[in-house]
Amino acid sequence: MKRFLAFLCVIALVSISAAPALANPSIGYVSSNVEVIEILSDAAHATSAWIAEQLSGGEWYLKVIPFNAAMYDNADVKDIITGVNSDSLVIEPYQFAASLKKYQPEELAQAAPEQLSRYHFVTRFKDLVLTDGTQIVYMHGDNVMSVRARMQADAMMGVKKSDLGNYLVMQVNPATGEIFYTAIEEDSFVSKDGSFVTEAKVLGPFAIIQKI
Repeated sequence: MKRFLAFLCVIALVSISAAPALANPSIGYVSSNVEVIEILSDAAHATSAWIAEQLSGGEWYLKVIPFNAAMYDNADVKDIITGVNSDSLVIEPYQFAASLKKYQPEELAQAAPEQLSRYHFVTRFKDLVLTDGTQIVYMHGDNVMSVRARMQADAMMGVKKSDLGNYLVMQVNPATGEIFYTAIEEDSFVSKDGSFVTEAKVLGPFAIIQKI
């Protein structure tokens, strides 16, 4: 309880002088189906080879599931994502980035919260995971798993390709708290059903944010 109250205080401090906030996004629909386009090589190639081996067997696959904070190793990640997904708090992307500032590379720790001031969440957080239907995996040992994948979200339906530059996929390493921001690929975007391709720098929690 003390930890969560401290988290609320941090959000309150970050909110000072902020622009009027929109309500947190409704749950909306993000498809559980994920198509792996490419497995991205890691430095040692061991993790990417392991992912390829698991997927080739047919028993393991990538899937989008409801966020599962109990699986996150980083307590601050648990708190802030629980807050974004709650109905009782209003948290914007710049506040999210500020709350995890200490886990970011120095060049992003200062710049990201300010650069995100015009963004808001258009989906709540979901988890991208590797699973066999029973077990859920975010990491390969201490290594992140990175893929290029196609996903689908109702929030992207009807968006013009010319407007995709206003959207980013925000991803969080559930173990370290590091945040990644990836673009939605224009060439493979399908506005009719909201399906899109992006690089998942890590498996774990992700949400879509939009510049307004």
